[in-house]
Amino acid sequence: MEASLDVSYTAITDKAIVDAVVKHPEDKEEDSTVGEIQEFEAGRDVAAKFAKEDGSYIVNYTPPVIQPYPSFGITALGPHEALFKNRSLSPSPSNNGAADGICGLQNLGNTCFMNSALQCLSNTPDLTHYILTGAWRDDLNRDNPLGMGGEVSHAYANLIDKLWNGTSKVFSPCDFKSTIGRFSPSFTGYHQHDSQELLAFLLDGLHEDLNRILKKPYTQVPDSNGRPDKEVAADCWNIHKARNDSIIVDLFQGQYKSTLVCPECKKVSVTFDPFMYLSLPLPINKKWIGTVTYVPYDPSKPVVDIKVQLPKGSTLRQLKDKVAEMVGTHSSHLFSTKVLSSRFCKSHDDGDTVDELEEKDKTFLYELPIPDFTTSTSHVVFPVFSMLESAQSGPSRRPGFIGHPMMVAVTKEGANNPDTVYATVAHQASRYTTTSLYELKKDNIPDSNNDMSFEMPPSLGDVKEPKRSIFKLGFFAPSQFRCKSTSCATLYAPTKMPSLNNIQDIYQRVASRQSDNNAPAVRQGDMIFCMWERSWKESICSNKYSHSKRGHSSLDSSSRPRALWDERPNEIVKPVLMEELANTKNGKTTISLNDCLMEHAKEEQLGKGELWHCPNCKKNQQATKKMDIWRLSDILVVHLKRFSVMGGRHDKIGTFVDFPIQGLDLSGKVLKDVDQNENVYDLYGVSNHIGGLNIGHYTAYVKNEKLDQWYNFDDSHVSPIQEVESIKSASAYLLFYRRRNALVREYGQRHLISGAMNVDCD
Repeated sequence: MEASLDVSYTAITDKAIVDAVVKHPEDKEEDSTVGEIQEFEAGRDVAAKFAKEDGSYIVNYTPPVIQPYPSFGITALGPHEALFKNRSLSPSPSNNGAADGICGLQNLGNTCFMNSALQCLSNTPDLTHYILTGAWRDDLNRDNPLGMGGEVSHAYANLIDKLWNGTSKVFSPCDFKSTIGRFSPSFTGYHQHDSQELLAFLLDGLHEDLNRILKKPYTQVPDSNGRPDKEVAADCWNIHKARNDSIIVDLFQGQYKSTLVCPECKKVSVTFDPFMYLSLPLPINKKWIGTVTYVPYDPSKPVVDIKVQLPKGSTLRQLKDKVAEMVGTHSSHLFSTKVLSSRFCKSHDDGDTVDELEEKDKTFLYELPIPDFTTSTSHVVFPVFSMLESAQSGPSRRPGFIGHPMMVAVTKEGANNPDTVYATVAHQASRYTTTSLYELKKDNIPDSNNDMSFEMPPSLGDVKEPKRSIFKLGFFAPSQFRCKSTSCATLYAPTKMPSLNNIQDIYQRVASRQSDNNAPAVRQGDMIFCMWERSWKESICSNKYSHSKRGHSSLDSSSRPRALWDERPNEIVKPVLMEELANTKNGKTTISLNDCLMEHAKEEQLGKGELWHCPNCKKNQQATKKMDIWRLSDILVVHLKRFSVMGGRHDKIGTFVDFPIQGLDLSGKVLKDVDQNENVYDLYGVSNHIGGLNIGHYTAYVKNEKLDQWYNFDDSHVSPIQEVESIKSASAYLLFYRRRNALVREYGQRHLISGAMNVDCD
C-alpha cells in the first residue's frame, strides 16, 4: 500500500487546506495507525517548508517519493530486536507514542462483553506477537470450508494493530463487530451476550482461518481396548493434529481423559478429547436447602417443619419423595402448594424445580388418604379456608382469612351429605385449637351411608359429634383457577378471591336441589370456606401466634383457649445435614480454585437426557462419567461456571472464588507424566462480570507484559491497578493463565518488512 497525502502539493492554492495540515494536526483521525500518522506528519513537514512568512505558498512543487510503510505501522527491525524479549514487547524505533496495548475499546451498545474478552486476548503475549509480526499471513487458509474466508483473522489483526501501534487512547471496534456478526447472527445487533461465548467463537474462527491443514484427512477416534493411556492419548492427539494445526491449537488446546463405565455390564470406555478452555463448576451450586411444612392427614399427628437438602435442579417430585421417605408415607399422597396470607398462592407440578421455591416462601406438603387426588373416581378432595365472622355487615366485603388452609377428603357418597362434610372439616380443624370441638351425641349414630368411620376420631365411652354452633361452611366454584402472582394455571388460587356474596352455604345448596337428588354437597374443584363464629375468636384466632418448639404432647397443657396454627414440635433435620449446617454457621465457607478443580474431577452419573450407548450391551445407559486433565496448554483459560439454567430458570452464582495470581501449580491435577515446571502458571488476565442476570457489566483486569503493570479496562476507560491483590473478586468469570516456562516462538524478519502485509482481503 503506497503512502499518499490528502493534500496535493503540486498545486497548493488554498491557504485553509495547508493550514489544516500545518496548524491542526490534532484533527487527524483518532484511530490512525503509526504508519498513517507518519504519512500525515511527512506531508505536514513538506507543506511547512514552503509556507512563506507573508502567508503565501509556493506552488507547483513535486515532493519526494514517500516510501510505503509496512502494514500495522511496523518498521523493519534488526535481527537482534525481537518484539518479545524476555516475554515482553520491546518497542521499535518508530513506535514512539504508540498505545502499547493501553487503549480502551468504545462500548457500541451492550458490547462490554466483547471488550472484556478482547482486552484479555490482546494481552496474550504469544498470540499478539504472532499477529504483530505478520506471521499469521503465512498461515491464512481462505479455502477452509469450516473457516470464514480469512475475514475474522483480518479483522482481529487490524484490531490488535490499533490497540498496540495506534496512538489513540480509545478505539471503536465497529469493523470487528460487523465482521463477526456476518458469521454469527447471534452477535448482530446490540443484545447482551457472554464474554466466554464471544471468546469461544473467536478462538474457533481464528483456528479455522489459520489452520495449516489445507485438506483434512478422514480420521477415526480409536478406542482404548485396554492399551496404556499414554499410547492412546498420543494416538488421539496425533489424529487431532492431522486435521487441526494452528496457532490456536499450539497455544490454547489441552487434552481431557474421559472415562465412561456402563452400570450394567461394567464396560469401560476411555477417550482423549481436546479442550480449548477449562470449564469448572462451583461446588456451592450443587445443593438446595429449604424448609417445608408437612401436614399429615391424621390430625392426631403433629404438623412439622422439615429441612431438606437436594441437588440443585431437583424436581418437586423428588422433593416429595424425600419428605415421604422421612415421614413414612407415599409421595403420590402428597399435595404441594405455596401458602401466602392464609391462602394458596400457587400449587406445584411434579415437574417444577426446587430452585423456584424462594427462601421466604411457605411451602406446604399436605398428606391425603388417596394417591393422585385430581384423577380420583372414589373421593372428592377440596381445600378449606378458615375465616372469622366479621362484625361488619355487607355482602360485598372480602373475607378475612386466618391460620392456613386445610386439605380434606371425603368419599363420593360422603360428598352428597353436608353433615359428613361438616364432620370431616371439624375433625381436621380439631388439631388447631386447644378447645374441644366435640360434644356428646344426642341423636342416633349416623348410618353407614354417611361414611364417617374413617373421618371421626376414635370414641371412648359415649359417642361424640362435632358441635353445630362453631362454624358455617360455604362453597365457591371458580370457573378458572389462576395463580395470583404469575397468572399460571393452578389449583384453588383464583385471580380474585370471592366476596361473601359469592359464597353459598353447602346446606342451602343441598336443600335447593330439585330434580337431581344425587347432586353432591361438594364437588371436585370447589373451594370450601369455614366461617368461624366470633365467640370462637380466642380459641381459633389468637392475636399473637405462639412459635413454641415444645413437643406435641405439651401443646394442650394450657387451660386457656388458644389457637395452634403455627405451633410446631422440633424441626426435623437429618443428622448429616445438621452437622453440615453447623459447620457453615461456625465458619465462613470459602471456595478456592482448587475446590473447583476437585469438583470438576468428580465422578458423576449421566442424566436421562444424555444417555451413552454402550457398545458391549448395545443399550443406552446412564453411565458414570469422569473427566481428568491429561495435558495442559501454554495458555490456560479457566471458565468459572457462574451461570446456569435449571428447569428453565436462569441463575448466577456470586460466590467469591480465591485464585492464585502467581504460581498456580497443577501438578496434582494432570495425569500425563511431565516435569513439574510444565504445570506452573501465572495469571495475566481476568474477565469480570459485575451484577446479576438482568443488569450486568463486563470489565477486564489485564497485565501488560511490556510495561509489567496491571490495568483495569472498563470499556473506554483504562486505569492502572496499584494493589494487584485487588483483582481477586467475586466478579471473576474468566481467568487467563500462561505457562511459566512456555516457549516463546520467534518469527522471521520477513514478516516485518513485507510490503504485502496490508489487511485488505483481496
